Amino acid sequence: MTSRTVATASQLKAASRPKPKDVPVPELGEGVVVPVWPMTALEWTQFQLEQQGKDGRANAKAKQVRQRLVIRCCRDDEGQPLFTAEDIDAIGTLHAGIVERLVDAALEVSGLKAPDLETTAKNSDATQDG
Repeated sequence: MTSRTVATASQLKAASRPKPKDVPVPELGEGVVVPVWPMTALEWTQFQLEQQGKDGRANAKAKQVRQRLVIRCCRDDEGQPLFTAEDIDAIGTLHAGIVERLVDAALEVSGLKAPDLETTAKNSDATQDG
């Protein structure tokens, strides 16, 4: 029989944030990586809310949910963003394989799954349509 210990609030609050994951980008040369940083629960909520405008309707660019995730999670080794919101269209022109690797890593290090991202995009679409 395995032992069971319930975590305390103090333990949870003291837990360290997962480290970023280096995602190889061999298309840019040998050894080139992009550090992909995890989101906290608050950052994930903010990300979801960014898909909607102030009136609760879907943001005009809500369909670019993958690009927005890349903007939020791809940072340098010091944690400074590699991209800004102005880069969203440029990210959309990148090789799909690169973007998908970055998106997959962002979800993984944040403890999320692809359906979480799909639900966010669908909720934005439903808000826009309805």
